[in-house]
Amino acid sequence: MNKNISVLRYLKIRNIRDRIRYQRWANFIEKSQWWNRDEFDRYQWEKVSGLLEHSYRHVPYYTEVFRSIGAKPEDFKSWEDFYKFPFLTKDIVRERATDLISALANTSKLQYYTTGGSTGVPLGLYKRRGSVVSRAFMDQQWKRVGYSEKSKRVILRGEPVQNGKIYKKYPFSNDWVLSSYNLSENTIQKYVDFLNKIKPEFLHVYPSSLYIFSRLLENSGLTLSFSPKAILCGSEPVRQYQRELFEKTFGSRVYSWLGMSEGVIMAGECEYSSIYHSWPQLSHVEILSENNIHVQALGEMGEIVGTSLHNYTFPFIRYKTADKAEFHGIGCDKCKRHFLLLSKIDRWQQEVIVSKNGVYVSATGLNPHSEIFNNVIQFQFIQKIPGEIILLLVRKEAYSQIDTEKIINEFRSKLSDEFEIKIEFADFIPRTSSGKHRYLRQELDLQLINNPEEPIN
Repeated sequence: MNKNISVLRYLKIRNIRDRIRYQRWANFIEKSQWWNRDEFDRYQWEKVSGLLEHSYRHVPYYTEVFRSIGAKPEDFKSWEDFYKFPFLTKDIVRERATDLISALANTSKLQYYTTGGSTGVPLGLYKRRGSVVSRAFMDQQWKRVGYSEKSKRVILRGEPVQNGKIYKKYPFSNDWVLSSYNLSENTIQKYVDFLNKIKPEFLHVYPSSLYIFSRLLENSGLTLSFSPKAILCGSEPVRQYQRELFEKTFGSRVYSWLGMSEGVIMAGECEYSSIYHSWPQLSHVEILSENNIHVQALGEMGEIVGTSLHNYTFPFIRYKTADKAEFHGIGCDKCKRHFLLLSKIDRWQQEVIVSKNGVYVSATGLNPHSEIFNNVIQFQFIQKIPGEIILLLVRKEAYSQIDTEKIINEFRSKLSDEFEIKIEFADFIPRTSSGKHRYLRQELDLQLINNPEEPIN
């Protein structure tokens, strides 16, 4: 049955050409992950050189950059030269998005995508639909803990399940989605019964969603009759107290990874540690100090700056992510991969909203990924009353009632009937005392998930 599922899945969802391309990438990643540092260095330089040449000739923004610095691609002969190339910033991407599209790109196959949950400032970019490359790297990361495309997986993230059901099954796969909008003391028995029946090999979760489930399970006295091979945690940090609870509750390895919509870094834990290993075949990553000097001391924090090696459609060259990480050196003594090692990623937040009937739901799924915020300068979610979410917006001059209607319709599709979305406007959104943006200003007392290890700042 599993073999048939695999065949049907890719005949239905991926055409044969993409399937062949995926397999080539999977084979390459599997083999190249054991390269030495010199092999990675040569590979990255070849890819960066090709990207510079392409961007100079075919990407309007980068053509301007080369002219402004009086250089051509052939002038960049070493990493020292490359590190003099001007940074790409989020503001530049916002202002020049269309100029960052390659003239060779088939625009009919591009998807406009927005992100901005950690900053509250929408960032729009263009991506090819259905990235075979990123999927191949993600599968290889999960393969470290035994995952394959035929594995039985239950997903507990932010996907809605309609008609009041607690789960739905994806066709032509071994994947089920569990609703995070019906999870409560009154329904925990149904969730446990479903999981004990399915006995998934992997749980793919937002850590905040699984933490809510684990606390409800702990308080209910119910037990699970299975132990998954691993718990796959993404889109949020997994806190140490959560990792400990998950391992205690499920008796499983907790596996976490880092990815960005811009595609400038993908990093995951290895088989033996919780340190993030950044894939050098996917991107060239720099960790820079506040003075834009490369961090070299172990344990020192710096900004993640990335260059995507294979994105010729919308190139990101020396892109300043505004996210920080702790430098852990290059090369893992445990798994023997010669990857850049990172820890203490400072980019995500974990937030929870509460429905009318008291259900706790991860707010990560609220992050918009469409064009609805094109005419918005900044946004913030606020909750003061269970079931009511205020969306505070700083508008651009072009903002109109049509934008309001698009935004409300978008979030109605994301949220259950237990939530009402209201829009309010402001001239600016203040930051916290530590200078950070609050994605969600939660004013309710969340007794179920409060933890002293996670202060609000």
